[in-house]
Amino acid sequence: MTEAVSRDALIDILWIKAEPMVFIPKEDFSKNLSDWSLYPIVEEDEIIAVVGEKGPHMHFETTGSGKPISRRVVRTVLRGLINKHGFAVTKTPKEETRQRRFNEMIGFKMVGEDEYDIHYRIEQIRGDHVSRSASCL
Repeated sequence: MTEAVSRDALIDILWIKAEPMVFIPKEDFSKNLSDWSLYPIVEEDEIIAVVGEKGPHMHFETTGSGKPISRRVVRTVLRGLINKHGFAVTKTPKEETRQRRFNEMIGFKMVGEDEYDIHYRIEQIRGDHVSRSASCL
Protein backbone atom coordinates (compact mmCIF):
# COMPACT_ATOMS: atom_id res chain seq x y z
CA MET A 1 0.00 0.00 0.00
CA THR A 2 2.53 2.53 -1.17
CA GLU A 3 -0.07 4.98 -2.48
CA ALA A 4 -1.86 7.44 -0.21
CA VAL A 5 -5.17 6.31 1.23
CA SER A 6 -7.97 8.81 0.83
CA ARG A 7 -9.92 10.16 3.80
CA ASP A 8 -13.10 8.72 2.25
CA ALA A 9 -11.50 5.26 2.10
CA LEU A 10 -10.54 5.51 5.80
CA ILE A 11 -14.07 6.58 6.72
CA ASP A 12 -15.38 3.58 4.73
CA ILE A 13 -13.15 1.30 6.81
CA LEU A 14 -14.42 2.87 10.04
CA TRP A 15 -18.03 2.73 8.85
CA ILE A 16 -17.85 -1.02 8.20
CA LYS A 17 -17.07 -1.59 11.89
CA ALA A 18 -19.39 1.11 13.25
CA GLU A 19 -22.52 0.53 11.19
CA PRO A 20 -23.90 -2.42 13.21
CA MET A 21 -23.58 -0.39 16.45
CA VAL A 22 -24.68 3.11 15.45
CA PHE A 23 -28.11 4.30 14.48
CA ILE A 24 -27.20 7.20 12.22
CA PRO A 25 -26.75 7.42 8.47
CA LYS A 26 -23.23 7.14 7.05
CA GLU A 27 -23.38 10.82 6.05
CA ASP A 28 -23.84 11.85 9.71
CA PHE A 29 -21.12 9.43 10.79
CA SER A 30 -18.76 11.05 8.30
CA LYS A 31 -19.73 14.57 9.46
CA ASN A 32 -18.98 13.56 13.06
CA LEU A 33 -15.42 12.79 11.95
CA SER A 34 -14.94 16.06 10.06
CA ASP A 35 -12.65 17.60 12.69
CA TRP A 36 -10.64 14.41 13.27
CA SER A 37 -7.36 13.73 11.48
CA LEU A 38 -7.38 10.17 10.15
CA TYR A 39 -4.47 8.09 8.91
CA PRO A 40 -3.80 4.40 8.33
CA ILE A 41 -1.39 2.06 10.06
CA VAL A 42 0.00 -0.19 7.33
CA GLU A 43 1.86 -3.47 7.86
CA GLU A 44 3.03 -5.57 4.92
CA ASP A 45 0.96 -3.50 2.44
CA GLU A 46 -2.25 -4.01 4.46
CA ILE A 47 -4.16 -1.42 6.51
CA ILE A 48 -4.35 -2.96 9.97
CA ALA A 49 -5.77 0.08 11.78
CA VAL A 50 -6.98 3.63 11.41
CA VAL A 51 -5.78 6.30 13.84
CA GLY A 52 -8.03 9.22 14.66
CA GLU A 53 -6.65 12.35 16.31
CA LYS A 54 -8.48 15.47 17.43
CA GLY A 55 -6.27 17.73 19.51
CA PRO A 56 -4.94 15.52 22.34
CA HIS A 57 -7.70 12.94 21.75
CA MET A 58 -6.69 9.76 19.97
CA HIS A 59 -8.26 6.48 19.03
CA PHE A 60 -7.03 3.36 17.23
CA GLU A 61 -9.58 1.30 15.33
CA THR A 62 -8.39 -2.05 14.02
CA THR A 63 -9.61 -3.26 10.65
CA GLY A 64 -10.11 -6.90 11.52
CA SER A 65 -6.92 -7.97 9.72
CA GLY A 66 -5.93 -10.08 12.71
CA LYS A 67 -2.59 -8.27 12.89
CA PRO A 68 -1.90 -6.42 16.14
CA ILE A 69 -0.84 -2.80 16.35
CA SER A 70 2.76 -2.90 17.56
CA ARG A 71 3.86 -1.16 20.75
CA ARG A 72 6.31 0.80 18.60
CA VAL A 73 3.42 2.27 16.60
CA VAL A 74 1.40 3.04 19.74
CA ARG A 75 4.39 4.76 21.32
CA THR A 76 5.08 6.77 18.16
CA VAL A 77 1.50 8.05 17.97
CA LEU A 78 1.41 8.87 21.68
CA ARG A 79 4.79 10.62 21.65
CA GLY A 80 3.59 12.87 18.84
CA LEU A 81 0.50 13.91 20.79
CA ILE A 82 2.37 14.32 24.08
CA ASN A 83 5.05 16.43 22.38
CA LYS A 84 2.39 18.62 20.76
CA HIS A 85 -0.16 18.93 23.59
CA GLY A 86 1.68 17.84 26.73
CA PHE A 87 -0.65 14.85 27.09
CA ALA A 88 -2.96 12.51 25.19
CA VAL A 89 -6.41 11.22 26.07
CA THR A 90 -8.52 8.27 24.98
CA LYS A 91 -11.56 6.26 26.00
CA THR A 92 -11.88 2.50 26.24
CA PRO A 93 -15.13 0.55 26.58
CA LYS A 94 -15.54 -0.77 30.12
CA GLU A 95 -15.90 -4.36 28.92
CA GLU A 96 -12.58 -4.23 26.99
CA THR A 97 -10.47 -5.40 29.94
CA ARG A 98 -7.53 -6.43 27.74
CA GLN A 99 -7.36 -2.95 26.17
CA ARG A 100 -7.72 -1.32 29.58
CA ARG A 101 -4.77 -3.37 30.91
CA PHE A 102 -2.68 -2.36 27.89
CA ASN A 103 -3.54 1.32 28.36
CA GLU A 104 -2.47 1.19 32.00
CA MET A 105 0.67 -0.82 31.21
CA ILE A 106 1.84 1.81 28.71
CA GLY A 107 1.24 4.62 31.21
CA PHE A 108 -2.33 5.86 30.82
CA LYS A 109 -4.06 6.86 34.06
CA MET A 110 -7.80 6.56 34.56
CA VAL A 111 -9.25 10.08 34.92
CA GLY A 112 -12.97 9.36 34.72
CA GLU A 113 -15.69 7.23 33.31
CA ASP A 114 -19.17 7.41 31.89
CA GLU A 115 -21.86 4.79 31.39
CA TYR A 116 -19.89 3.02 28.66
CA ASP A 117 -16.22 4.02 28.77
CA ILE A 118 -13.18 4.49 30.98
CA HIS A 119 -11.48 7.83 30.25
CA TYR A 120 -7.68 7.85 30.20
CA ARG A 121 -4.92 10.46 30.10
CA ILE A 122 -1.18 10.03 29.59
CA GLU A 123 1.58 12.59 30.05
CA GLN A 124 4.57 10.26 29.75
CA ILE A 125 4.86 6.81 28.26
CA ARG A 126 6.05 4.28 30.82
CA GLY A 127 9.73 3.62 30.20
CA ASP A 128 10.36 6.95 28.48
CA HIS A 129 12.66 9.24 30.41
CA VAL A 130 12.25 12.98 30.62
CA SER A 131 15.50 14.81 30.02
CA ARG A 132 16.45 16.72 33.13
CA SER A 133 19.50 18.40 31.60
CA ALA A 134 17.58 21.58 30.78
CA SER A 135 16.38 21.98 34.37
CA CYS A 136 19.94 21.56 35.67
CA LEU A 137 21.25 24.60 33.77
